[in-house]
Amino acid sequence: MTNDATRSIGLLFSGGLDSTLEAVERLKEYDAVHLLSFNNGCCVNMNGARQRAGELRRIFGATRIHHAEVDTAPLRRKLLYDSEGRLWRYKSPLVFDLACKMAAVIELIFHARTHGLSRIADGASIDQTQVFLQHPEMSAHIRPLFEQYGVEMVKPVLFHISREEKIKRLEGLGFESGSGLLEKLHITSQIMHQPFCLYGFVTFFFTSPLRHVPLIKRMSLPMEQAQEAWDEVLPVACRELDERLARHP
Repeated sequence: MTNDATRSIGLLFSGGLDSTLEAVERLKEYDAVHLLSFNNGCCVNMNGARQRAGELRRIFGATRIHHAEVDTAPLRRKLLYDSEGRLWRYKSPLVFDLACKMAAVIELIFHARTHGLSRIADGASIDQTQVFLQHPEMSAHIRPLFEQYGVEMVKPVLFHISREEKIKRLEGLGFESGSGLLEKLHITSQIMHQPFCLYGFVTFFFTSPLRHVPLIKRMSLPMEQAQEAWDEVLPVACRELDERLARHP
């Protein structure tokens, strides 16, 4: 295990509004921040996160910002297709999201353990009930996995302020804030600064008012089944993690 800084923290980083401001806030209390951007194999515009990380280096210093793009596609595919089809038996397209989440968590723990990080901050997600992976019950169900490997997942900050205030803070620090016109049209102005998952077009149906349509509702993944599916494939993910940690010097 290496230790890149005496006081460092890992941060899930899309390059969007929330994760960029989360990085700014964490730099007030930590010497360095490791920005981790994930690509599940269906992402476009990964360059957006790179550019935003570059802005952070320019403003706060290159030695304080470490940016890594983590390829979660191999593990995501393994969880979906090489685990005896456990996930697909739930007959919901949301198992793709669950596999993506588990792959990201495993890669996150691996990076933390191999870079001497004991704390990880989530720069975007906050417990809520609309997205099943961010539901408080699911968050509580996942948390023991971090604890098992000695990593603490800390809650994000700055969710109590408005989006407009966040944009003003970015502008005040010298960041490119994006298109004001898009904001007026209720389209995120950060669209050029962060990766976008093409599979998001599918999961959109389960987070929009369309989720109440009977056909879509039948293809959802109730909380009890989501937790059951997580537990079924978790041993596959943990074996992968343990093997990789054992091989790492």
